[in-house]
Amino acid sequence: MKISEIYAMLDSIAPFDLQESWDNSGLIIGSMNDLCDYAIKDATVSRMHVKYEQREDRHYIKDMNSKNGTYVNEKLLAPNEVVEVFDGDIIVISKYKYCLHL
Repeated sequence: MKISEIYAMLDSIAPFDLQESWDNSGLIIGSMNDLCDYAIKDATVSRMHVKYEQREDRHYIKDMNSKNGTYVNEKLLAPNEVVEVFDGDIIVISKYKYCLHL
């Protein structure tokens, strides 16, 4: 699923233009519906596993101190490490592999 598709899904649930403000503080992916913007229901995925952020025209992934790790292009991120990501990068969240399309 593309990041734009996730934002479109969130906008359909709670339209951004009806909210008082949008801080673009990031998209959190994990296993808990109530804590995350996008949930992966699997015991190997941490409650709050990874955070995606866009700052101006740059994109970042942050491992949220996950138990089973986050990889960007086969590099294991250290707990709480933030790395810049680019179109086509491979993101692995526990055992789930995604190709980032910006």
